Amino acid sequence: MSEILLNKFVDVYQQLNKSNLESLRNVYSQDVEFEDSLHQLKGIDPLIAYFQDQYTNLDHCQFIVKEAHQQHQNAWIVWDMRFSHSKLRGGQEIVVQGASHLRLSDTVSYHRDYVDMGQVLYEHLPILGAAIRWIKKRAVS
Repeated sequence: MSEILLNKFVDVYQQLNKSNLESLRNVYSQDVEFEDSLHQLKGIDPLIAYFQDQYTNLDHCQFIVKEAHQQHQNAWIVWDMRFSHSKLRGGQEIVVQGASHLRLSDTVSYHRDYVDMGQVLYEHLPILGAAIRWIKKRAVS
Protein backbone atom coordinates (compact mmCIF):
# COMPACT_ATOMS: atom_id res chain seq x y z
CA MET A 1 0.00 0.00 0.00
CA SER A 2 2.71 2.51 0.91
CA GLU A 3 4.46 2.19 -2.49
CA ILE A 4 1.18 3.20 -4.12
CA LEU A 5 0.95 6.10 -1.66
CA LEU A 6 4.48 7.24 -2.49
CA ASN A 7 3.68 7.25 -6.23
CA LYS A 8 0.46 9.15 -5.55
CA PHE A 9 2.38 11.66 -3.40
CA VAL A 10 4.91 12.25 -6.20
CA ASP A 11 2.08 12.76 -8.71
CA VAL A 12 0.31 15.26 -6.46
CA TYR A 13 3.47 17.31 -5.92
CA GLN A 14 4.48 17.37 -9.56
CA GLN A 15 1.04 18.71 -10.48
CA LEU A 16 0.66 21.03 -7.47
CA ASN A 17 -0.31 24.64 -8.10
CA LYS A 18 -2.29 27.37 -6.37
CA SER A 19 -5.59 26.13 -7.82
CA ASN A 20 -5.36 22.48 -6.66
CA LEU A 21 -3.94 22.66 -3.13
CA GLU A 22 -6.91 20.68 -1.80
CA SER A 23 -5.36 17.64 -3.54
CA LEU A 24 -2.94 17.52 -0.60
CA ARG A 25 -5.82 16.00 1.41
CA ASN A 26 -5.56 12.92 -0.82
CA VAL A 27 -2.10 12.01 0.49
CA TYR A 28 -1.70 13.52 3.97
CA SER A 29 -3.26 12.42 7.25
CA GLN A 30 -5.53 14.86 9.09
CA ASP A 31 -2.90 15.32 11.81
CA VAL A 32 0.18 15.37 9.56
CA GLU A 33 3.35 16.84 11.03
CA PHE A 34 5.23 19.08 8.59
CA GLU A 35 8.63 20.71 9.10
CA ASP A 36 10.97 22.77 6.98
CA SER A 37 13.77 25.21 7.77
CA LEU A 38 11.35 27.91 8.90
CA HIS A 39 8.12 26.21 9.96
CA GLN A 40 6.65 23.43 12.08
CA LEU A 41 2.99 22.67 11.44
CA LYS A 42 0.54 20.07 12.67
CA GLY A 43 -2.61 19.25 10.76
CA ILE A 44 -3.74 19.24 7.16
CA ASP A 45 -5.59 22.58 7.39
CA PRO A 46 -2.52 24.54 8.60
CA LEU A 47 -0.44 22.78 5.92
CA ILE A 48 -2.82 23.80 3.14
CA ALA A 49 -2.94 27.36 4.52
CA TYR A 50 0.88 27.41 4.51
CA PHE A 51 0.99 26.34 0.86
CA GLN A 52 -1.72 28.87 -0.04
CA ASP A 53 0.40 31.62 1.49
CA GLN A 54 3.54 30.41 -0.32
CA TYR A 55 1.85 30.08 -3.71
CA THR A 56 0.14 33.48 -3.38
CA ASN A 57 3.55 35.16 -3.18
CA LEU A 58 5.05 33.30 -6.14
CA ASP A 59 4.60 33.97 -9.84
CA HIS A 60 5.35 30.34 -10.66
CA CYS A 61 6.26 27.19 -8.70
CA GLN A 62 6.83 23.64 -9.88
CA PHE A 63 8.29 20.57 -8.16
CA ILE A 64 10.21 18.07 -10.25
CA VAL A 65 10.86 14.81 -8.44
CA LYS A 66 14.19 13.32 -9.48
CA GLU A 67 14.26 10.27 -7.17
CA ALA A 68 11.92 8.53 -4.74
CA HIS A 69 13.07 5.74 -2.44
CA GLN A 70 11.21 3.79 0.19
CA GLN A 71 12.21 1.44 2.96
CA HIS A 72 9.42 0.09 5.11
CA GLN A 73 7.38 3.07 6.37
CA ASN A 74 10.00 5.71 5.49
CA ALA A 75 10.51 7.39 2.14
CA TRP A 76 13.00 9.90 0.78
CA ILE A 77 12.30 12.14 -2.19
CA VAL A 78 14.93 14.18 -4.02
CA TRP A 79 13.47 17.12 -5.91
CA ASP A 80 14.05 20.41 -7.67
CA MET A 81 11.76 23.32 -6.97
CA ARG A 82 11.57 25.78 -9.86
CA PHE A 83 9.97 29.07 -8.93
CA SER A 84 9.89 32.76 -9.70
CA HIS A 85 9.04 35.75 -7.56
CA SER A 86 8.87 39.29 -8.90
CA LYS A 87 11.15 40.60 -6.14
CA LEU A 88 13.85 37.92 -6.42
CA ARG A 89 16.41 37.90 -9.25
CA GLY A 90 14.29 40.24 -11.34
CA GLY A 91 11.52 37.67 -11.60
CA GLN A 92 13.78 35.11 -13.28
CA GLU A 93 13.28 31.43 -12.48
CA ILE A 94 15.25 30.08 -9.52
CA VAL A 95 16.00 26.36 -9.18
CA VAL A 96 16.50 24.95 -5.69
CA GLN A 97 17.48 21.37 -4.90
CA GLY A 98 15.98 19.69 -1.87
CA ALA A 99 14.95 16.44 -0.28
CA SER A 100 12.02 15.29 1.83
CA HIS A 101 11.70 12.57 4.43
CA LEU A 102 8.23 11.05 4.72
CA ARG A 103 6.64 8.57 7.12
CA LEU A 104 3.96 6.51 5.45
CA SER A 105 1.06 4.38 6.58
CA ASP A 106 -2.30 4.71 4.82
CA THR A 107 -1.38 8.38 4.37
CA VAL A 108 1.67 10.59 4.89
CA SER A 109 1.84 11.27 8.63
CA TYR A 110 5.18 13.13 8.70
CA HIS A 111 6.94 15.31 6.14
CA ARG A 112 10.30 17.03 6.70
CA ASP A 113 11.91 19.12 3.96
CA TYR A 114 15.65 19.64 3.78
CA VAL A 115 16.60 22.62 1.65
CA ASP A 116 19.27 25.32 1.62
CA MET A 117 17.41 28.52 2.53
CA GLY A 118 20.25 30.49 0.98
CA GLN A 119 19.35 28.98 -2.39
CA VAL A 120 15.68 29.69 -1.81
CA LEU A 121 15.84 33.24 -0.56
CA TYR A 122 18.92 34.78 1.02
CA GLU A 123 21.23 34.58 -2.03
CA HIS A 124 18.66 36.46 -4.11
CA LEU A 125 18.28 39.50 -1.87
CA PRO A 126 20.19 42.55 -3.14
CA ILE A 127 22.78 43.25 -0.40
CA LEU A 128 22.63 40.06 1.65
CA GLY A 129 22.80 37.89 -1.49
CA ALA A 130 26.05 39.45 -2.64
CA ALA A 131 27.58 38.92 0.81
CA ILE A 132 26.50 35.27 0.96
CA ARG A 133 27.82 34.54 -2.53
CA TRP A 134 31.15 36.16 -1.60
CA ILE A 135 31.38 34.07 1.60
CA LYS A 136 30.60 30.86 -0.32
CA LYS A 137 33.32 31.60 -2.89
CA ARG A 138 35.84 32.28 -0.12
CA ALA A 139 34.90 29.10 1.73
CA VAL A 140 35.73 26.85 -1.22
CA SER A 141 38.93 28.57 -2.31
